[in-house]
Amino acid sequence: MSGIPYGLTGEMLQNGGNPWRGMLYGMTNRLPWSGDPRPIWKAWDDFGIDKTRMIGYWDPECPVKTHRDDILATAYVGEGKTLVAVGSWAAKRKRSNWISIGRR
Repeated sequence: MSGIPYGLTGEMLQNGGNPWRGMLYGMTNRLPWSGDPRPIWKAWDDFGIDKTRMIGYWDPECPVKTHRDDILATAYVGEGKTLVAVGSWAAKRKRSNWISIGRR
């Protein structure tokens, strides 16, 4: 996800990216490339994302499980609060019970 070894920062390039998929990795697009990321930056600031622990969907300790390979969830766990980012690659919209949240 990061191009730092090649002198580039990690970002979502194709069509400005998808903000929900990007949040799975703690990323957003870059101002002013494809849209305005300031609303999501504000949401992160309002939530206090800088004071959380990001636990990615790939981590066995992630408290959120989607039970699907094409819908992923990452948790940003803070003191008494959790922000969940859900990104979907599903071919169709899903409305079933595909997510579970555990207690930590």
